[in-house]
Amino acid sequence: MPRIVHVGNVAHKYGLRAYEAWALEMLHIHGNAPFNYLDTCSQDMLIRVFEAAIAGEREDICARIENCWIPRLKSDELPLRDALDLGEKHDRRTFLGEAYYQQAIRMPSVVPLMPGTTGHMYFPVRSLKDHQLRNLLCGFTSIVLLWERLEEADSTLHAQCTKSSPSRRPGGSLVELLRGKRLHCAPFDIQGAAKKLIEADAVQYTPGYYCVCRSGFLEKLLQEIPDYFLGQERLINAIPPVEAA
Repeated sequence: MPRIVHVGNVAHKYGLRAYEAWALEMLHIHGNAPFNYLDTCSQDMLIRVFEAAIAGEREDICARIENCWIPRLKSDELPLRDALDLGEKHDRRTFLGEAYYQQAIRMPSVVPLMPGTTGHMYFPVRSLKDHQLRNLLCGFTSIVLLWERLEEADSTLHAQCTKSSPSRRPGGSLVELLRGKRLHCAPFDIQGAAKKLIEADAVQYTPGYYCVCRSGFLEKLLQEIPDYFLGQERLINAIPPVEAA
């Protein structure tokens, strides 16, 4: 892989498009192999492959690297600061939002100090730049308040919906479903729970009976999660509008 990246970089520098295309295709093949090199290679190598893909305008390779990076970030194998720096350098908004989010959902267990305790608060991202820390804390606060406001959103959803009522919607309220043990998600992981609930709704949906308003609401919520960390105007109480079917 290092040699392939080198070939791609040299070919790009000197305008040898056929050689660059070949190198990028080899990176694509190796990146999608059953035993994926990108799952275990060094962070430096991930960055080199990513930047070669950026230069060659291979969005599929960039997305593949991001998909490999996030699980390694979640397991603390790779540092958050470097992921954020790379995302900012290349304006990768979705990747930045996911990187911030994965740190934010872990924060309830490390940020608050219980009343009466002493000592320093453990916070594993002290190396972040000031604006990165600010983004993380704003997003974390937004997600906390989003959980608190979902009950209100759920009642509004039922009131506006023309295809169902609370009594016809199986499983209980939106918050009860998102926090339900059946989804097997971390208690704070609204994104993971919403994705699984959307999948469940798609399976259960019957035209004319089962309402799709909830899935539409959750899909919009998922699209807006990066805005909690990166939006130009971070509305701490932001919540997606409810649209009737």
